[in-house]
Amino acid sequence: MLPSYNIIGKNRLHFETIDSTNDFALELLSKTNPIEGTVVTADFQSMGKGQYGRVWQGMAHQNIAASVILYPNFLLPSEQFYLSKAIALGVKNFVEKRGISGVTVKWPNDIYIENKKTSGILIQNILTGNTYKVAIAGIGINVLQSTFDPQIPNPTSLLLNGLSEKVLLENLYESFFHELNLHYQLLKERNFELIDELYNNALWNKNQEVYFEVDGQKKSAELLKVGVDGKLELKDDFGRIVKYHHGEIKILV
Repeated sequence: MLPSYNIIGKNRLHFETIDSTNDFALELLSKTNPIEGTVVTADFQSMGKGQYGRVWQGMAHQNIAASVILYPNFLLPSEQFYLSKAIALGVKNFVEKRGISGVTVKWPNDIYIENKKTSGILIQNILTGNTYKVAIAGIGINVLQSTFDPQIPNPTSLLLNGLSEKVLLENLYESFFHELNLHYQLLKERNFELIDELYNNALWNKNQEVYFEVDGQKKSAELLKVGVDGKLELKDDFGRIVKYHHGEIKILV
């Protein structure tokens, strides 16, 4: 018997080719009332969505491309970054359990292996007044892909980090959904303290000097942590703590 919290992946809509799993999930929400945890997956996305309006690029039949429909109305709008943290932790654990080391979360929610990106997450939120109504968590993971467009700055895949090429992509989805379910349950239990601890322990380049760009200026500072409000906290050369919301700062890799 499946655990009662196992909702993500119970209903799955799979396509060989689709424009965007996130766009399909949005359209589905506009026409029907899909159960929470409904997942839209595809072998190939022609217009997959990434952060900052970028296109998520991936080769057919080689990567995980999924969008999860969630109804996190137990969260306040001000707490929505906790969903981002929980989803990122679920993906991180999924990657680690493939026997891969050096897996971290690059703020806000990219998954890195050493200094290369293997997964991107885009969460689209729908709020009604003070109610957090719907979230669509779009997740792309480079799994079996071994070559990438040279214009992509720092990509990698699970295959390039030791995953067996004999692994069937379809067989990975159950474990993927399991990790998402575990961390979404932590969120439902409002176990924010544990989520914060796990997220900051997993943070890419924590306590290291990082280079970033703010208002067109390049700077460096020590990366400390991500606060409960989702802001990145850094310590500059003068010992001052500076904080930035997602979108205010660009971390340079």
